[in-house]
Amino acid sequence: MGGRLGHGEVPGGFWRSNPFKSFRKVERVPRRVRGVPAAREMFVGPWVTFIKTERGDVWGWGDGGSGVLANGREQVVAVPEPIQALTDLGVRKIAVGHSHAAAITYSGDLYTWGLNQHGELGQGNDIGGSPFFSRLFPVPVPYFQQLREHLGGGVRDVAAGWRFTVAAAGAGGEVFAFGSGLAGRLGTGAEQDAWGPEQVWEEEGVPMAAQRLYAGMAHTVAVQSEDAPGESSGGAGGGAEGEEDSVKDRNNLRTM
Repeated sequence: MGGRLGHGEVPGGFWRSNPFKSFRKVERVPRRVRGVPAAREMFVGPWVTFIKTERGDVWGWGDGGSGVLANGREQVVAVPEPIQALTDLGVRKIAVGHSHAAAITYSGDLYTWGLNQHGELGQGNDIGGSPFFSRLFPVPVPYFQQLREHLGGGVRDVAAGWRFTVAAAGAGGEVFAFGSGLAGRLGTGAEQDAWGPEQVWEEEGVPMAAQRLYAGMAHTVAVQSEDAPGESSGGAGGGAEGEEDSVKDRNNLRTM
């Protein structure tokens, strides 16, 4: 569906508007993806897949709508192809959201691309005279470049969810968030969209820091130092709020 399996078969229909209606072929057992070098790392999103090879080359495939494949096109790529723009950057990690993505380079810069419907690219809302635009190639987020130049320490980790992005940056791994604030997923204390990075603060009034970040559809999880306590805020479901106290006693997580 939409080229996501990398086998070359592309069913008809407009997959993102009604993905289940557009099924034409379903793979029910694993099948080798041909024509791609051995992968050292994989970065998977709802519509696309990226791999990084031992040499550091980046390949990708899937539904490239909104430019999420970073190849300059908004088309389905049904078989793996090199993503030269990402290879040239020296990418360390890629985080893939619904219709956007972000990458950390070895120099510590953060690049984003794809749809900017709610500020998830961290590029502001006035490019091209409209807040709704897509970047078809990776573009650096100026805020983190300035942060690295003035305070030292680049971006350490990044996660991308449904219309939002979170990043840990600086020497202490301070957390910044941008994009859709619906259900409190940004952790900024508000539900408004953030069109540029906003720092996340803990309830005690100290900057929140994290070693690793993970993003779901409408919430974020941050892993702190091994001996740090945990706390919870923001939208929750499936019993997450009721489990907060017991989680706090035994792990180092923050959820938003």
